[in-house]
Amino acid sequence: MNNKRPVWLKGILVAVIIVILCAVLIGALIAIESHKTDGDIMGLGEEIILGILSSVVASVIFAILTRIYSRNDADAMDKRLKDIEAHLARQNELYDSGIKSIRPKSHFDQEDNYWNNIINGSSSRLDLIGHSLRKWFGIRYRETFIRKILQIVSSGGCVNVVLSTSSIDNIWVILSNVRAAYQHKGIKLNKIEKTLLEFYRLLKDRIPAKNRQRLRVYVTNLEQVTYFYIRTDEQCIISPYTYSLGDWENIFLLELRPNTDHAKILEDDFEEMISNLTPVDFQIDEIESREKGIWLENHYSIENSYKSREWNRETTNKFIFRDSHGIYETGLFKHYKDQQFVKSVIELPVGFGCPSKCHYCATFNIDGFYPLDPQQMKYMFDYLYEHNDLSKMGVVLLSLTGMGDIYFNQNNVFSFLDTLRDYKNINLTLSSNYWTKGLLEKAVAVNSYLPIRYIQYTYVSDRLNTRKDLIDFYGFMEEKDFLAEFISFVKDSNESFYRINYIVIGGINDSREDVDRFINLVDGIKDKLTIRLSQLNETGATKINHLAPIDLERLGEINERLISAGLQSYVFYAEKNDNMNCGQLITESIHLQ
Repeated sequence: MNNKRPVWLKGILVAVIIVILCAVLIGALIAIESHKTDGDIMGLGEEIILGILSSVVASVIFAILTRIYSRNDADAMDKRLKDIEAHLARQNELYDSGIKSIRPKSHFDQEDNYWNNIINGSSSRLDLIGHSLRKWFGIRYRETFIRKILQIVSSGGCVNVVLSTSSIDNIWVILSNVRAAYQHKGIKLNKIEKTLLEFYRLLKDRIPAKNRQRLRVYVTNLEQVTYFYIRTDEQCIISPYTYSLGDWENIFLLELRPNTDHAKILEDDFEEMISNLTPVDFQIDEIESREKGIWLENHYSIENSYKSREWNRETTNKFIFRDSHGIYETGLFKHYKDQQFVKSVIELPVGFGCPSKCHYCATFNIDGFYPLDPQQMKYMFDYLYEHNDLSKMGVVLLSLTGMGDIYFNQNNVFSFLDTLRDYKNINLTLSSNYWTKGLLEKAVAVNSYLPIRYIQYTYVSDRLNTRKDLIDFYGFMEEKDFLAEFISFVKDSNESFYRINYIVIGGINDSREDVDRFINLVDGIKDKLTIRLSQLNETGATKINHLAPIDLERLGEINERLISAGLQSYVFYAEKNDNMNCGQLITESIHLQ
């Protein structure tokens, strides 16, 4: 009722204005008529009254006719407005729930820009679910699709693609066909194999090894993929499949706004799906490594508790590489203090076997020696660094303390280290039994581009005859005291990154007299030196050579004696023997040939 009141007020105002105008007009006519010599005021009045009556009758008739003929149109218009209002309310309700649009998929298939704009709208993520998805590599979308994949993976984002096939049990046959088709274009492929070939080409030819893990392609059972799905930074689109006699059809596309409850449900479902799948292994790295003369043979993982200075738990990953000369163990160690991550360590060998033939090291049983070249060491380093995303792990320690002694391959070792100048998060530990002044100078010089954590001497005794008994290589050399040369160099050095790895062997170097002689030996350099007391790890070599570790109580006593003498000393040992500790080889225990 209140809504109509202004309309009546306007009507009254208009009527008053009309009456005033009419009165003015009539007054003017009477004045004109009265000034005429033969004026007829009565006749004029009759004409005016007749005109007014005629106008009133015409207005009434017009109003009646308008009411008769416009009543149905007004009702229809009112109903139409109510329908529009209800439709808008429903649309607002859908939009508020996260739904942007629902349309037949065929509507969008006719618009090239629609799909291209979706792909271009993403900068750091692209998730796809489909069957063969072969159309993405068709002429209409190929250039946009490939360019966007390369852009995302190169900028640190991820592309996840889920394909489906009814022949999932024959995935190795499928991949074999794909790799063969890459080499020989005449091989006939089915739809999903053609799509996998396109991804293989991308990974092999266009994506650097360090970024390949960011393009993840999954293949699953046909029954698991019941909908088509796209998730980018800006859009979330889903379309259910209908299935009939081998034909699939998307009946409509539902577009959701990102960061809504519905979109989150789909994202969670996608994450759950791929968490139960394994990315397709195209074996590109293995193929390329064989082309380079070295390849990954196997991978082992274990967790162990340790006694050390900064950490007490280690996750150990051993990567076994092979070339025509033999096998090489590389290690990736992750150190934790309880549950707190401390650091990552890459340990690399410098050769196959070792001429040193230390009786306490597993390399004692390896026949022959082959020095790794810089390219092979770099390949193994890159494999561990890139496949484990170590660029994001803070400082990573590179330790050349594993298989082989750098003394026997120093030219290749320093050439390899020179290739690491552009790595910003690498620190370095170098270890040897045979430090000379010249070798130490080379090692210290590396500190100008790779920060040195430790330059380490492996110590078993201050007595030359004992070292000869434990290290066969000493028997082939002229009298040379590498230990004395190391101590002399440290004494004159301005650095304090030196460490002695004191390997404690029962009955060899664990007596009080042995420890006291060691204290006197290093007294002049103790302000520049760290001592690590390492419990001997048992290997096939230690058993053959009748060497045994001491008990932990005695190890602790030696450590207290060194600390009381003013040395920076700590103990180092593993709580269990897992064949992955210092000086051990996992391949020795599994007899990998």
